[in-house]
Amino acid sequence: MLVFLVSWLSQVFYLLPIPDLTKWGSTDPVEATRITGWIISAALILFGLAASLVVMIRKRGLVLMFASSISYVVVWWLFSGYFDVEISLTKLFADLWAAGRVSGRPLVFLHLDVLLLAYYHIMAVVLAYSMYRDKSAKPDG
Repeated sequence: MLVFLVSWLSQVFYLLPIPDLTKWGSTDPVEATRITGWIISAALILFGLAASLVVMIRKRGLVLMFASSISYVVVWWLFSGYFDVEISLTKLFADLWAAGRVSGRPLVFLHLDVLLLAYYHIMAVVLAYSMYRDKSAKPDG
């Protein structure tokens, strides 16, 4: 489960620089969205790091790891805009890649928005299977 900890630690980089949080609730929609995104990202990262640390101490931390993976996936899909527009997955990822290229940082964008999304989908499945296996391995009674 050290991999899980490292994966969340790798995302701390995306919290820098820290935006001016005093502008939260600003009338400027770009600034307000940026700050809201930063706060949500920080909360997800802290939750993932806490889950990683708990699992090193107690086996029950698997449930927290599962919850943090699911949280990441749900937040990504909600804020990707996928549910707001009728768009195919292929078109969505093509648009995301194009936006990354325009920003001049396609590899960082790809890492953050596509590879991590795939990783947390896979982690949710692996953790669900691990919890199922652990539960089914215990004798009844």
